[in-house]
Amino acid sequence: MNSMREDFEHELVKRIQARTSFMKWRPNYEEWVQKRLWQERYCEPVLENLKHYVPDWKQTTILDLGSGMGGLVVRLQREGCKVLGLDYCFDYCIITKLRGMRYGLQPNVINGVAERIPLKDQSVDVVFCYEVIEHVLDPVAVLREIRRVIRPGGLVFITVPNRRIEYSKFRELMLLKRLRLLRLMYRLYRFTLMDGWHFILKPTGGSV
Repeated sequence: MNSMREDFEHELVKRIQARTSFMKWRPNYEEWVQKRLWQERYCEPVLENLKHYVPDWKQTTILDLGSGMGGLVVRLQREGCKVLGLDYCFDYCIITKLRGMRYGLQPNVINGVAERIPLKDQSVDVVFCYEVIEHVLDPVAVLREIRRVIRPGGLVFITVPNRRIEYSKFRELMLLKRLRLLRLMYRLYRFTLMDGWHFILKPTGGSV
């Protein structure tokens, strides 16, 4: 058994290193990689938000949309939650499975796209969409899909980066794109700004 776990761990480390090796330009690269290797240990801010806004969080069904290397999925599963991860990258789904094997878990993770979530209408209570929406091909479709799968009274946590860049036509286009998204989000959701970086959303009866 220990030999099998060592094999799983070796494969997990190998895959994560392959996915992070091109990022050596980062300051404190080695520390950054270690946090990727042990993502499940660095989820406290997310858990604090979840516990604060969803008192019965252990009885909810949670979707981690764009679950990446699976740190949050595995951490939530270790906490006893019913959680599903979805990510576009097949290798990330494998990494998530391997991460769960550290703890004898079998994470539920799907390889798919956020524009077409393979779930029934109103099937989840909480959606996490952390620094994902800026990567997708059709962010408006993602917001509509989240609206479709969330149950009445459910909550959606969304974060987006706000990196400062020099003014350019690209920045202008991105600003217009974000304004369009915000208009749609105001029609579909009721906003709470948790801080300068995070939105928590409750679906409304709006449609597009």
